Amino acid sequence: MSSKRRRVIRTIFPFIILLVSTLIIFNTLLFKNNEDIGEQNLKLFEIEKDVKFKWKKGEIVKNIGEEQQACKIPKLEVNGSEVIKFYKKYPPLDCTKRKPKPWVYIDEERRVQPTEYAKSQIGLHNINCNWAFYSRKTDSELVWTEEENISFGAKIEKGDYVKISCMAGSRQWFVVKSFLYYF
Repeated sequence: MSSKRRRVIRTIFPFIILLVSTLIIFNTLLFKNNEDIGEQNLKLFEIEKDVKFKWKKGEIVKNIGEEQQACKIPKLEVNGSEVIKFYKKYPPLDCTKRKPKPWVYIDEERRVQPTEYAKSQIGLHNINCNWAFYSRKTDSELVWTEEENISFGAKIEKGDYVKISCMAGSRQWFVVKSFLYYF
């Protein structure tokens, strides 16, 4: 083959590949949409077949055969022998299993104090705590203050709602407290 003919083939070949690919993609999309429409029509036909109505003396009446296929829910006594055998007494949930032990608590003077667990198991020099106060702007929106670093013994004076979060290495702990008391 001549070099001119090869150049023409090299130029036309990618165009032909692109055209064939486009046709395949277009055909696939078109077939997929037709398949979806066909499934929808089949579903509508099945629904129409299941719910057939007849016109009788100015009223719409459901087919008699359809009423026999209806689901009938049995009426059982709650404490009847058929039902009671399915009830089982379960042991109460132990919610303390996964709950972390507290690192800090708030004393009577509203001061942040470390717990015995924090002192003995974590070490006070390893714990770094922050607090942020919040108030309600609306029923569904809170307004938070900037988080501040605190030390143990700091007194809570800025508000009645506070979130205290502490870190020790990769371990984290936090608590959200309210200081509103109802009399």
